[in-house]
Amino acid sequence: MVMTSAERQRKRRERIAREQKAMPDEAAPYIRRPFSEFFWLHDGEHIEGWQSAEEMCAYAGIELPWFRTEDWPEFDTYDLSSADIENRGSISKAELLVGALHEALDVLTQKINAFKREEIEARIKELEESDLSDPSEKKRALREIVRLNKIKDQLGKRVRLEHPVTEVKG
Repeated sequence: MVMTSAERQRKRRERIAREQKAMPDEAAPYIRRPFSEFFWLHDGEHIEGWQSAEEMCAYAGIELPWFRTEDWPEFDTYDLSSADIENRGSISKAELLVGALHEALDVLTQKINAFKREEIEARIKELEESDLSDPSEKKRALREIVRLNKIKDQLGKRVRLEHPVTEVKG
């Protein structure tokens, strides 16, 4: 089967992303001090921001690490070296956490969005199938359908979250 131009581009982008993911971080050889030292050296906004993030995650039942030391016992427990993950202490742990949070964010936002869209569609269908013989009820139902379609349109949009680059590859 012949691929369209868009499909070829998508495959190409996926291949490049896989290749770049396999590349080492170009900044790694220049890192000399432990990330845990840096993490605690900068009091104020960084730590306060981390405390706020930790608190919000705790509300959702997630415990964030504090990077107090360079120890990473989970590295051996889960045999992460077999997944081509390098143990450079707390910086590797932090980078893995960023990747895990990105993936979790992507999956969770897709699930929430699909759920809400499905529920909105169900309410629209209920309104369309309801008894609309009364003119005032029909008018109310049509207004509600318009409102629900606007909500559905908003749920069809994408947002971009920007953050600093944490790895330099290729």
